[in-house]
Amino acid sequence: MKNFSNVSIVCKGTLTLRYIYYCDFVWKFKNVKISNHLDYDFAKTIIVDRNSLDKIKISDKLKDYKIIICLWNGMFDFEEKRIKDQLKKIENKKIKLNFFLVGFMDEYQKNKNLLFSKKILKKKRDYKIECDIKYKLIYKFSNFYYLIRAIKSPLTFLNYYFSKKVIFIGGGILTKEIMNNLKRDHTNDLYQVIKKFYDIFYFKKKYLKGLEYFTNLIYSKKFKRFDKFKQLYIFQTISRCILLYNLTKFSNFSYFSREYRMGLMRCSIYNKNTFLDLGSKCGLEHVYDRSLLLYKDHKYNSIKIDLFRGKTNFKKAIKKFIFLNRKLEYHSTKNSSLNDLKKILSIFSVNIG
Repeated sequence: MKNFSNVSIVCKGTLTLRYIYYCDFVWKFKNVKISNHLDYDFAKTIIVDRNSLDKIKISDKLKDYKIIICLWNGMFDFEEKRIKDQLKKIENKKIKLNFFLVGFMDEYQKNKNLLFSKKILKKKRDYKIECDIKYKLIYKFSNFYYLIRAIKSPLTFLNYYFSKKVIFIGGGILTKEIMNNLKRDHTNDLYQVIKKFYDIFYFKKKYLKGLEYFTNLIYSKKFKRFDKFKQLYIFQTISRCILLYNLTKFSNFSYFSREYRMGLMRCSIYNKNTFLDLGSKCGLEHVYDRSLLLYKDHKYNSIKIDLFRGKTNFKKAIKKFIFLNRKLEYHSTKNSSLNDLKKILSIFSVNIG
């Protein structure tokens, strides 16, 4: 993303925090206005969130602006009907669009309409941001904000505060609900590949058969017929399931599918724990939501596992996965120290920033 002076960002209020993170650590803008509606007079560069495309009045006036659409689900967003329909209306007016993707693949580098962020800005910059004061305060005083919220659940807070574990928060272990969402949101061929693994690994509870299915899949002709971004999604979904299956056997590991409003990753209160980042399912970049959360508040107590190092070489990645998984599977004791578990997980780790 270029160093634009003034930028107007259109997004729903609840997404404001995400954009503040990107403005603080990724984008080099000088003056930013984040709002639910477009201010034509504030800037000639307009960033529109994927969920706010309907907030833009489509007219020839937009031809005078540089418009960047943020797609948080990578290339998958181009397949979503609601987004496709909105983009088509804009493009029918011959309005040029650029796309910021959280879903970098090495094959996309030559496409000048696709924008990515490959690194985190380590030094603070002087810039001004105009947005709802509520989100500014939550971002700047995150520890205070989540301490207040902890009053509602004091025992839960104390448990997390004093614990010393490796924690993973996010989608990982497949459930019926997740499979239903997968069926709704993705193409049938992609769904069927993951469902077959789900039936073997979770429904029939055959660990070795599931592992064998995954390994054979990566070398299969069926897998090669998928687009690279779908191959990555399949790889990350299945490999994450297997790794988490083995990690949940360790006494000093905790898995949460959601934050449950405690702000575990969103503040530095719980820094006795170590937070695990297994990478994005949509792309290979180091910069995406989880990496920014961890960089801000847990830079020195997080582990990011990267089996790809920016290249879509799935044969190398599966070999690394098998090596790491065996280390977890055959570890002598599941009651080993926190440092021991961290040492295993750090085999293929990279620095967040």
